[in-house]
Formats: sequence, structure tokens, C-alpha cells
Amino acid sequence: MIFDPDLIVHECADLSVGDQINAWQGGHLLHTGIITDRSPALGLFWIREPALGERRLMDMSELQITRVPHPVRQESEPAAV
Repeated sequence: MIFDPDLIVHECADLSVGDQINAWQGGHLLHTGIITDRSPALGLFWIREPALGERRLMDMSELQITRVPHPVRQESEPAAV
């Protein structure tokens, strides 16, 4: 799996509560969710998975974490007159 380098998270301290992330292992997507809490000193953070509503503990040393990019809003076309 090739990731956009700008989306890869290398350290837990780079994450913020509210960030949406994907957690990968061996090129497979394991989890997706929103950061609810973090412990940068331990390299741990918690996410809430929207589909299930479950909270999960993630370990930076076991997973490759990528941010989910926010969709780019396109300005609406001007109305025909």
C-alpha cells in the first residue's frame, strides 16, 4: 500500500482529539475512527469507530496511522442567467 506522505502520522504527539484516522497493518485497513483521547508518552491513543460506536485503544508501534483527508469543497458554479 502506498500512502500520501502528508497523511502519514509518525508520532502520537502529532494526533489531536477529533482527528479522523485509518489504522493499517500489513497493507490492510484494520480500523477507522475519530481520536477521542491520547497518551503521547506511551504512544497510545483511543478512537471511536463510527460504524460500531465502540472505543478502541491503538498502539503507534503496532500500526501505521494515516489521517483521513477532509473533502475539498468546490465552489458552486454560477447560476445561468
